[in-house]
Amino acid sequence: MEMNMGIRHLAEAVIIQSLEDLWDPHHKDESREFFAGEGFRIYGDIAELNTIKKYKLLHYAGGRKYAKTDGIHGA
Repeated sequence: MEMNMGIRHLAEAVIIQSLEDLWDPHHKDESREFFAGEGFRIYGDIAELNTIKKYKLLHYAGGRKYAKTDGIHGA
């Protein structure tokens, strides 16, 4: 059980870092790619984010286009 929590915390840290990178001109494009691609879906699943939390983060990261791209735009 402890190992699963460590993996979950790591996934959460990756998502948080990617959110912070949105304001770094050197990493902004990479961060947007992360949220628009499979990376966010996979890490979000590992972090046990529900659909609503994923949608909110996608919206925060770049608006509805990222939410629609990832297929997370409805319950």
